[in-house]
Amino acid sequence: MKSKHKALSILLLMGMMVLITGTLLYANTIPQKINYSGSLTDTGGTPVANGNYNIEFKIYDVASGGASLWSEKWDTTTSQITVVGGIFNVMLGFHSPIPAAFFADHTTTYLSIKVGSDSEMLPRQQ
Repeated sequence: MKSKHKALSILLLMGMMVLITGTLLYANTIPQKINYSGSLTDTGGTPVANGNYNIEFKIYDVASGGASLWSEKWDTTTSQITVVGGIFNVMLGFHSPIPAAFFADHTTTYLSIKVGSDSEMLPRQQ
């Protein structure tokens, strides 16, 4: 009877070790990317022409002012963003990975977008 309890204890211990190891491995593989979709329009609300655009994204910890905590450019040196019907989809962090501890260190963040040589769009998106 004691050998059955010992075997059961060993199996439980092994199961817990597998669970803990799996959790630790998964924690180290959390993607450092964010899927982001948006629409681009002119000042009158009409979608921009279909095509490839240079767009820069930045993340701040303040709604206005301050220094960016992270940035990424999508342009002719990396790859431009394709816009169709004014809609685009991008994987932020593709060219410049977002640090794993980023959101643990910053509870409130704001995304800014800058298209081509235009000014940063306001307000930033929380």
